[in-house]
Amino acid sequence: MKNVRIILILIPVLIFVYTIQGCSKKESEVKDEKQKTEMKNDEMSIDTTKMVKDGAYFCPMHPLEQSNDKAKCPICKMDLITKKEHYEKMMKKHEDLENKYSGRQDAIHFEIKTSILKSWECEKLIKKALKDTPGILDFSLDLLDSKIHMYIDKNKTAKKDVEKIIADLGYDANDTKANPEAAAKLPAECK
Repeated sequence: MKNVRIILILIPVLIFVYTIQGCSKKESEVKDEKQKTEMKNDEMSIDTTKMVKDGAYFCPMHPLEQSNDKAKCPICKMDLITKKEHYEKMMKKHEDLENKYSGRQDAIHFEIKTSILKSWECEKLIKKALKDTPGILDFSLDLLDSKIHMYIDKNKTAKKDVEKIIADLGYDANDTKANPEAAAKLPAECK
């Protein structure tokens, strides 16, 4: 009799606990579903029909994503910026480099045209390699035009050596072709 009473008390308690757990689980599932729906709506709200090959606006992280209208990047959802704004910024960086190294007899200014840089990941790889290279005094990388303006110390390195460093990363550098093995190992967003 005592066992029956205990069972009669435990059954409603277990049903109550099970119901509460089930409800809380369903609430979290509803929240997850709601978040997924919101993410899909955000993705759908970006009008990719505005993207063009050579637009007035571009994504500073994915320069191939361009539009003639103010829009968002379909990859990273960042606001696109004007090319005019970008070129003004690059001109300022270039002038700053020239002012910093003008008059130095050991400094050589030159430009490297690379193969197309498709994302900021590519830029990051090149910047790291250049920062770790002795003899490179300073540089400015233009992701949109795939160009690097730089100053090197002619007593420590040469143009062809710097071009080889870029080529060994998997990118063309002026007339020096990319190392095919390195190009194959580049992250997907850089191929």
